[in-house]
Parts: sequence; structure tokens; C-alpha cells
Amino acid sequence: MERLPELMGTPDTRSLQGDAAADSLNIEGNMETDTEQSLSEEEGMNYLEEYYNKYDEEGRLLSRHGQVEYLTTMKYIRECLSNATDPTILEVGAGTGRYSVTLAKQGYRVTAVELIPHNLELLKSKLEGSEQIRPILGNALDLSFLPDSSFSLVMVLGPMYHLYTKEEKLRALSEAVRVTKPGGFILVAYCMN
Repeated sequence: MERLPELMGTPDTRSLQGDAAADSLNIEGNMETDTEQSLSEEEGMNYLEEYYNKYDEEGRLLSRHGQVEYLTTMKYIRECLSNATDPTILEVGAGTGRYSVTLAKQGYRVTAVELIPHNLELLKSKLEGSEQIRPILGNALDLSFLPDSSFSLVMVLGPMYHLYTKEEKLRALSEAVRVTKPGGFILVAYCMN
């Protein structure tokens, strides 16, 4: 896979070279600015927690469409990891662990950050105990508990759908860039309406 300091790939799966400057990120589209009304972070968190406590995320991931998404994403993950020596992986918005648990069971060292406690508990329930995985309750907007330049691959496959302002989206992407090793990869899934 060619590494470019710009967004590339299919509309749903994009890669950003890890050493790209966060301020060079340019997200276009009809996103809200801080002058437009949106949910506060607390309101957004409450909404997401209520939603995922009732939503069958596992069922979505195992559906026909979910399987296509999974196989396509795993193809890109394998490409990103193909030349990495002793790779470390961060999944921000790990959900119920579809990717994090699979990669940990394949022998990769994985850190799985998830905002919703219910999803994190489902992720932990899939572990056998021998996996090199560190599940953490956390937020894509603040990864300050993780050191700079520490991951070969950072995956942001869920959070972008739930961020409402341009500033939140840029903050999440900036955090992903900050924790990615120079020459590493960031995979982002996001479709705008």
C-alpha cells in the first residue's frame, strides 16, 4: 500500500500517514461549526450509552452487510501490517471487539479504547485470557493516557459517525495522528450524508 500524507482509499476506509501534521487535515462537507446547535458532549454521551445499551451491535456485525464490512476492513488492516516489525495496534471506538479481539487472538498487541461500558464488557467477555489486549474505557476526543508515536496502526472505525462538530472530528483525528508512530497508518471509517 502506498503511503501518502493525505486521505486516500474507498469512501468508507481511508488511510492517513501517521507522521502527517494534524493541522494539514482538511475535512470538507456540511459539518456543523461551533456556532451551530449540536448536542453537548455530555448529552451525546448519554444518547450513545442509551442507544448501545439497547442496540444489537453484534447482530449488525454478523449480518451480510456487516460481514462485507469486516472482510473489506480486514483486507486493509492486513495491508497496513504487512511490513510492520512487531506492530502495535490501537482501536479507538472498539465497540464489542470485532476487530480488536480478532487481532489479539492472531497474536498482535492491541489496545482497545471504547466509550460505552456495555460494549467494553461484551469485548472483555470474548477474551480467553491469553490475548495481548488492553481494553480501556475512554473517549476518542482525549487519548492523553496514551503516549505519542506509540502505535503502528490506529483504527478509528466507529467514533467519527458519532461526532457532531467539525472541531470534534478534527480533535479525534489529531489524537489519532499524535499516537501513531512515524510511518504508521490510520484507518478511518466515515460516511457523511
